[in-house]
Amino acid sequence: MSEKTESSRVPSLLDWLEAQWAAPLVQRVFRFGLALLLGLWGLLLANTLGLLLLLAAAGLLVWGLRIRGANALPSLPAGAAPAGQTPTVLQTEPAAQETRVRPSGSDIATVVRWGAALGSFAVMLAGSWLLSGRVESNVWPALGLLFGGALMLVLWVRQEKLDAWWSPSPVAAQAGALTLPAGTSLRWRVAGAAAALSVITFFSVPDNTFTPLGVMTWVASLILWLVAFWDGSISWHAVLRRRWSGELRWSLTSPIFLLLVVIGIAATVRLARLDTVPIEMTSDHVEKLLDVARILEGSRPIFLPNNGGREVLGFYLYALVSSALGLDAPTYLLLKTVNAVIGLLTLPLIFLAAREISDDDALALLAALAAGLAWWPNSISRNGLRLPLAPFFAALALWLFIRALKRRERNSALLAGLALGLGLYGYTAIRIMPLVMALAFGLYALYSWQRATLAQATRWLALAGIIFVAAALPLLRYAYDAPDAFLFRTLTRIGGDPGEERSPTWEVFWGNVWNSLRMFHWTSDNAWLLSPPGQPALDWVMGGLFIGGLGVLAYRAFSRRGWLEAFLILGVPVALLPSTLALAFPIENPSLPRSGSALPPVFIIVALGLRLLLETGRRLWAGKAGTWLGLGLMSIILAISYQVNWRILFVDYAEHYSRSARNASEVGEVIRGFANSIGSYDAAWVCGYPHWVDTRAVGIYAGNFWRDYAIWFDDLESTQAVAGPKLFILNIQDTESRPDGEPPTLPELRRLYPNGQLSTFKSRRPDNKDFLMYFVPAAPTP
Repeated sequence: MSEKTESSRVPSLLDWLEAQWAAPLVQRVFRFGLALLLGLWGLLLANTLGLLLLLAAAGLLVWGLRIRGANALPSLPAGAAPAGQTPTVLQTEPAAQETRVRPSGSDIATVVRWGAALGSFAVMLAGSWLLSGRVESNVWPALGLLFGGALMLVLWVRQEKLDAWWSPSPVAAQAGALTLPAGTSLRWRVAGAAAALSVITFFSVPDNTFTPLGVMTWVASLILWLVAFWDGSISWHAVLRRRWSGELRWSLTSPIFLLLVVIGIAATVRLARLDTVPIEMTSDHVEKLLDVARILEGSRPIFLPNNGGREVLGFYLYALVSSALGLDAPTYLLLKTVNAVIGLLTLPLIFLAAREISDDDALALLAALAAGLAWWPNSISRNGLRLPLAPFFAALALWLFIRALKRRERNSALLAGLALGLGLYGYTAIRIMPLVMALAFGLYALYSWQRATLAQATRWLALAGIIFVAAALPLLRYAYDAPDAFLFRTLTRIGGDPGEERSPTWEVFWGNVWNSLRMFHWTSDNAWLLSPPGQPALDWVMGGLFIGGLGVLAYRAFSRRGWLEAFLILGVPVALLPSTLALAFPIENPSLPRSGSALPPVFIIVALGLRLLLETGRRLWAGKAGTWLGLGLMSIILAISYQVNWRILFVDYAEHYSRSARNASEVGEVIRGFANSIGSYDAAWVCGYPHWVDTRAVGIYAGNFWRDYAIWFDDLESTQAVAGPKLFILNIQDTESRPDGEPPTLPELRRLYPNGQLSTFKSRRPDNKDFLMYFVPAAPTP
């Protein structure tokens, strides 16, 4: 009896199928066919995505031409090959010339792995796309696909250890008590001087005013508090010596270079069409421009109680830039430009926060890129309001506080307290961040329970709290003097306007929680100022990646006991509380600007989905080819998302805003032309009409900054005292009965000025924004 050798084994059907797939002709046909499909798709789209698809098709074509080997398909033999000779079915290209998928397992098994890996992303994104249609009958199938794909992704990550690049937090690996190194004790004398300056600051900023003495003592106290608590010696000479000796090197590393590239890509969206998207000022913008002008004229408020109450940091930034540029008066474009730059500066902070959480440059770059391309942060960064200051300081505080806990650095905790204190002067949504930081500390304590470590971290947290209070001291003085004005916006969102009988209930609260958690896929901000109708905060591509990232985070939080993963999951709903707590006005929830502090963790989670797609390519194909495969897949997904977000921002949002906003700029343009030709600024008026243009905005657009061009029915007769030609601007409907019960304006103007000439201005804006012009020529000279 002789045993069958491996060379004499009869090839199975599985072996034959494997050989067919490995044959050069099959590979070439497959790649050429895929290139043809992508090329046709690109030609049909004829846009940015179409161009990317054409480039991908060209790459596949070149890749197919690079295949070498015989074109004949081997046939399935009827019997065994002669002894000592390899069967025909196994006679393929030499091993050195093969382009093979990962060497483990058969090629059929590899195809199955490809299908399982890419299928999880495809199913997940298909569910998100189906959900984006907002069709009630599609909700359950869409949710099934969305969460089914996320579950498949989690199983794929678990099987392939796809998250190996994300190392566990070093906290779990470090044991023993923390002790302060020698020479790092607190400087009590400096702390005493800082406390004295803080007391002086509190009493030197009365009447809601930054006084010169108050500002000097405030800044000096912050410096001294940091010096008093700083861990290690403080010597600029030592830093300079280290710099000149070469110990400290500042160079352009690859991650920094790529971050600059990411910021450049984001700038193509964030700075694009700033002059026209959004197109018009609203009354909120007018209030802000007037406050900026008052600051330029010498006003130094700590808090602005008008218009519901507003923090002042943004206004001082606008005034500073306006003064530096030598503008005669602040403009709407100035507001939008400064805010867009703040939005761009937020991206490096999101990069730092993501890298601190994951220790991975790729994830950090993807988080910054996703936040730069998404329409939600772009909308709040280019709107002209102070909204982007919340995500800016949220990302800064998040990075520093996570760094302090993870690396056990007292100095980072101090700087986090300073960032939170200064952030209170930015935008109201940042007030939730101390609670977010408390959540991070609680999870850190829960996952790394060591008495000595927690005692040390608690002391650092107390020191950071002192810095936080010192930084917020002028604002706290105003809150002490006028608590109702300081808390007006927050309290009215929770309990309603004064005098209204509202009783927020737990039912309303949980309804708001449910709506705010669905803001990324289903519910939307109802304010036309910031959002197109019915548009969730994330596009369908990033929405699908967000769910996949959440699933992987939940897996890691339970299986790896990762406190940072648990923090990312739980931190999002906590950061959404400024929107969720609109209990008196549930229709205002979800709110994109009030949810701004959630931007950093949300896009870190989105980036996790992209990062796993990159790692999937590396698992499916060995060597550099796998990296390029992952990059290619990720680039296609990002290109699709780029196009979707561009359409949301520059088509849907721009058109909806233009339809909803009043065309004060066109009215101002008419008055400017009249004043610069035959008339004057003092001989033009806009007849008041309910819910029409803001007549202060008309003055700003006309170039007469402080002029309010409104005139009401009872004051029309007084215009006869003005010499020269006159111009009256009327609402197109101000010819008959008015909704406010006042007499119509046009008949009265005809009575006062029978020689007047009526004409209609044809607006360039949609939805019939035409208005009437009643021109009164100058009286003839006797």
